[in-house]
Amino acid sequence: MNDNQSEKKVVDLDEVKFNANKYVEAKREASEYNKTLKEMFKDTESEVTQYLDNGGQLTYKYVEAKPGFDYKGYSAFLQMQVSRGVKLDEAQLEEYKAQFIKPAASKWKLTIKAK
Repeated sequence: MNDNQSEKKVVDLDEVKFNANKYVEAKREASEYNKTLKEMFKDTESEVTQYLDNGGQLTYKYVEAKPGFDYKGYSAFLQMQVSRGVKLDEAQLEEYKAQFIKPAASKWKLTIKAK
């Protein structure tokens, strides 16, 4: 075994703790800024795109929601059909699938991207 393999790196735990505390504080501060910005845009229905001085971008736009699918409900339905011995063809499956599509609400979304 050579000397490099036997040496172990030592971490300055005080410095690690200091940096971790700074990180937690920065996240808390960023969360507060995000809440403030969302409050400023509350009840606003105009799309906004602004380029920031530091190269980032702020966007506020209406996002069309994609419909979801109730996989658990559909699986339970199929399991019930199988247990009853019911056989379904492709057309019937597609027809039943449509009943398990969940509509989703569209909404306004604030996005801030860093460069």
